[in-house]
Amino acid sequence: MITVHSVQDDGVDLVVVLDAGRPDSQLQRWELTLPSVESDLAPMPLDDAALILRANLEEWWDTRDQFPDGMPGVVERRIA
Repeated sequence: MITVHSVQDDGVDLVVVLDAGRPDSQLQRWELTLPSVESDLAPMPLDDAALILRANLEEWWDTRDQFPDGMPGVVERRIA
């Protein structure tokens, strides 16, 4: 389960604050900093851009334990 609280894109970084976890457990709040995807997503319809961002977040959550130093290209910080 992933709930996004905010998305900020300054053209360099995309910073996403979200809660993630299993529905039957306490959710964890994370701040993820990814390379900006503004140039890739800006020309798309909003629904399409949201689906792509969502897929990237789900991939991060599903594979985060496979990378001892974190997923390449993503700076993650657990904030709660």
